[in-house]
Amino acid sequence: MKKLNTLDSKELEATTNAMLEASYENDSALSGYLGSKILGGPYCIELEKEWAEVFSVRHAIAVNSGTSGLLAACMAIDICHDSEVIVSP
Repeated sequence: MKKLNTLDSKELEATTNAMLEASYENDSALSGYLGSKILGGPYCIELEKEWAEVFSVRHAIAVNSGTSGLLAACMAIDICHDSEVIVSP
């Protein structure tokens, strides 16, 4: 059976670099923390900049899950803590 490789050499190198930096540095190449704020590392910041350009928007935020995305969206439109928000499970 033929093994399928979906990453080309540049993607594999970038992925490997990100994972190595994330495992060897306190300030991860993927993310970092400042008090209660989560900061993207250099790879996340670059991804956010590129996505903002692609979609012609001023800001883009990379998140780790759909739940985090929904939370960020609710926070962006300033929904009050006692508001009811209905989403799919």
